[in-house]
This record gives sequence, C-alpha cells and structure tokens, in this order.
Amino acid sequence: MKSGQWISFIQKIMYLMIVVLCVARFVMNNELSVLGRMVTEAEIREGHFVRENALIEQHIAQAASLATISKKALDMGFIAPTDIAYFSDAFLRRIAVR
Repeated sequence: MKSGQWISFIQKIMYLMIVVLCVARFVMNNELSVLGRMVTEAEIREGHFVRENALIEQHIAQAASLATISKKALDMGFIAPTDIAYFSDAFLRRIAVR
C-alpha cells in the first residue's frame, strides 16, 4: 500500500468508528432514559406503599388499643370485673402439676 492509500484507509476506519460510537451512544442514552423512567415509577410506587403501610399500622394500633377492645367486649356482653383474684406462684404450680 502506498502512503496515500494507507491514510485513506485509516480515514475510512476512523469515520466508521465515529459512526459506530455515535450509534452506540444513542442506544445507551435511550436505554438510560428508559431505565431512569422505570426507577422514577418504582420510587413513586414505593412512596405509595410506604404511605399505605403507615395507614395500615395506624388502623392496627387503633383496633388493638385498650379502649377499642374494652368497648367491643362491653358490646359483646362482657362486664367489667368487680373483684380481682390473685393467685400465688405456689398455688399455680400445684394446679399445673395435676
């Protein structure tokens, strides 16, 4: 190859590399923007689930509160205790052995 042909060959290779790199950059930018949108949508869904989880925890705490349980017990016909009996550990051990 003559030096003029060699330079022409190198220029063609350089142009080809430039075209390939431009196409690769376009594809990567497109892929990156799609992934960015997917991450944003996932973050939005995560925020929704965090708020929903907090609301559910609040409802559970409210339903499990002593006032709620006491009211439901009264509505079901249970009565508030008037006398409370306490048992000693020794008595409980004797009952458990039988």
